[in-house]
Order: sequence, then structure tokens, then C-alpha cells
Amino acid sequence: ASAALKRFIPGVYGSGSPASACPKSRPARLPGHVRRRRTSKRPGFRLWSVEHESRTSHRYAVTRNRKAAVAFGKVLREVRERKNLSQEELAFRSGISRTYPSLLERARRQPSLSVLLAVAEGLDVRPDFLLNRTIEELKG
Repeated sequence: ASAALKRFIPGVYGSGSPASACPKSRPARLPGHVRRRRTSKRPGFRLWSVEHESRTSHRYAVTRNRKAAVAFGKVLREVRERKNLSQEELAFRSGISRTYPSLLERARRQPSLSVLLAVAEGLDVRPDFLLNRTIEELKG
């Protein structure tokens, strides 16, 4: 999350002074839409930051992005198998990490534009072919 979204909540931590912003233990229970994150990994020192996120907009974006990622993964697997390529060989041809095609096919990651272009080149297809097939998969 961006630095603008992170903020300390004075009502939870106390007066809002730097001393009360760094408690030694977890702060009091927060509402469900406010998330705590431990920002220090040093043992014996705990610094907690609090983020506020909109419940509905976040869930909607995750659902929409997840559907697109699943559709792209199905298309990628189908094209890769039609070309008789393993995931490892596709990664080598594309110049991406060996495990990344698996993450894309299982919708654990979403490709950036540069990765989409590299994968299309590794598969010897046009990038718009992959995108059009993904859009068809989403509609159908």
C-alpha cells in the first residue's frame, strides 16, 4: 500500500506521540476493514503500521482481477500445450523465471505488459491473439 494510505490511529495507540506509536505488544483490536502490519523484523522491537482500506472496492477489484487472471491462465496453458512446450521451455524461450509460467497458469500472478510480450514471443504468437482469446474466455 502507498505511504499516503498508511497512518497511525491516535485513538488506538494513545496520544499519537512517537512513544505511543511504537508499542511493545500488539495494539487493541481494530475493526475488520483496518489492517495491522508489522513493519520491523528486528527481534525485541515491534513497530506496527495501520492501513485503512475500503471493503467493497477492494473486494470488487480482487474478484474482477482474479477472473481475468484465471481466463489468461487457461488461454496460456491451452496455447502452450498446443505448441508442445513445457512450462520450463516456455520460460527459457521467453526469458522469464522458470516458475513464472506456472504462476500465470494458476492465476497466482498477473503478467505485466513486458511479460505478456515476452510470453507471446516465446509461444510464437501475436500478443493480441492472447488478449483476444482471454477476452473471449471472460465473455464465454
